[in-house]
Amino acid sequence: MRMYFMRGSSSSTEVLSATSPTGEVWTAWLAYRDGRNEILARKLDGKGWGSPQRVTERPGDVARVALGRDGKGRLWAVWSAQVDGNWDLYGRR
Repeated sequence: MRMYFMRGSSSSTEVLSATSPTGEVWTAWLAYRDGRNEILARKLDGKGWGSPQRVTERPGDVARVALGRDGKGRLWAVWSAQVDGNWDLYGRR
């Protein structure tokens, strides 16, 4: 399912979530602002939602975010981005 959220000239899409064995929930999404995309994420820890955090280093031509956990249970975000005319995969823990 694909969801879109719009406010003025900004929109968000590709909203997805991942949970941990301890119950925390991370949600990430592709945010479009000022003609550029960036990946944002926030955590629900049982007390409430934390502030959105930027996952990508800077806005750009970014697409297709995915969340997953590695063998040690650590959360990773992976996405594709076009840099200097070339599409590559990027990840951040």
